[in-house]
Amino acid sequence: YKLSIGNNNFRTHSTSIGKNLINIKDLSILEAPIILQLSAFIRDNLAFGKGRHLLSYYIYDLVKKIILGRQRLFEDKIHKQISNIIEGKVYFSEEHDSFVFSDENNNAFDISNAASGIKSFGLLQLLMAAEAINKDSFLVIDEPEVHLHPEWQLEYAKVLVELVKNGVPILIASHSPYFVEALKVYSDKEGISERTNFYLGEKGETGTVFKDVTNNLDLLFEKFSAPMIKLIIDK
Repeated sequence: YKLSIGNNNFRTHSTSIGKNLINIKDLSILEAPIILQLSAFIRDNLAFGKGRHLLSYYIYDLVKKIILGRQRLFEDKIHKQISNIIEGKVYFSEEHDSFVFSDENNNAFDISNAASGIKSFGLLQLLMAAEAINKDSFLVIDEPEVHLHPEWQLEYAKVLVELVKNGVPILIASHSPYFVEALKVYSDKEGISERTNFYLGEKGETGTVFKDVTNNLDLLFEKFSAPMIKLIIDK
């Protein structure tokens, strides 16, 4: 399957993923949360000027969304759920011309001084404010656990499950047993297990092949545990 939105192209070998994307109107791809620190530079020097061709379209698209959406008020249940987790919120400050994190006591910190986990949750807040996360959008998140403490991996999984429960299609690439197990547990708990699928990607002769392991997550956890087993053997 190939999903094309503007200049965004998304490919997957898994037909069971692709068959449900017919009505998708928008695509957002989240990678490293450092994009918040670079957004002003990208805006002024690359995204909206002659340097735009130097950017991957999905980066330009993401910066455009979080900047143009910065003035909109968005305080629904999930947005407040994130605010409770990070004990504050991320927004754009006109005064500093950059994104800031404001804690529960209204102390504002430049986003460069905020933890990576706060930036990761903040990106979701900003995309909600930009109305870029909804039933007609498709959210792709690459290895969110890299920037999250194990405890916050569980909280991030809760937020994503809540989004899916509200009809938002999401595709996640993860190498974390905490995160994968959390997605399974909270999907079951929220009654959306029929909308939650797990795939194991393995290298094939012509590229990566994705195998549906929804009914046998042990195959995933065997992969996750292999490095630790090797370390024990080498000790």
